[in-house]
Amino acid sequence: MKEPTIQIQSLCTGYRTGKSSVVVARDMNATIRGGELTCLLGPNGAGKSTLLRTLSAFQPPLGGDIIILGRNLCDYSDKELSKVIGVVLTEKNDLRNMSVEDLVGLGRSPYTGFWGTLHEQDRQIVANAIQMVGITQLKDRMIQTLSDGERQKVMIAKALAQETPIIFLDEPTAFLDFPSKVEIMQLLHRLSRATGKTIFLSTHDLDMALQIADTIWLMDRDKGVSIGTPQELAANGTLAGFFVRKGITFDAANCMFRIEKETDR
Repeated sequence: MKEPTIQIQSLCTGYRTGKSSVVVARDMNATIRGGELTCLLGPNGAGKSTLLRTLSAFQPPLGGDIIILGRNLCDYSDKELSKVIGVVLTEKNDLRNMSVEDLVGLGRSPYTGFWGTLHEQDRQIVANAIQMVGITQLKDRMIQTLSDGERQKVMIAKALAQETPIIFLDEPTAFLDFPSKVEIMQLLHRLSRATGKTIFLSTHDLDMALQIADTIWLMDRDKGVSIGTPQELAANGTLAGFFVRKGITFDAANCMFRIEKETDR
């Protein structure tokens, strides 16, 4: 069995407003392992982004512990975390007049010091990251000339150049057309295997996640978090009971959701 990189113990997430706190999810216990692609699924408002921000140390937990590589998350300094966790956010970047190679090179900033000067070893790491993502032919292109799918690959390459054992991604397939969504998900699955990194992402692409992910987290404000492989969650009825909507049924045999339609033909 692969080694755990993240252990969540009695975690409570949410946010503070003045002297009070709003709890989004509570009593979460889970383990995330290296070399696996884990997908976080759930309806809007379930707390997926809040959980990702908490795991990334962008906001503090309301309770419980997050253990990363055997050490509590709150014990890391910002500089140390920059070498442990890489984050790819949903927002489109609006960078212009910067080449793909230069943007990926920013992933080396935790190692290059104040001036950000890339040495030969840094340049080789950047080149390797670009090659792993399959965008070598784009390395001299300006960011503003790329498609949304190409830009997302560049941001993934930047996270790889950061050389962190953990990469979190918030909706990495948002804004992409279907072929690009499939390509990005397949890329992330392949990278988890090739690098041994822990890759954890949130997504609304339910059927795609069920086909590609190694582990699924189903998150709901009322039901909490259910964790397992797609096959386990299908077999125990969790998936069938999770997205209960009129006109939607779950096909457990094929591990996919189907849309019912009325027809007079």
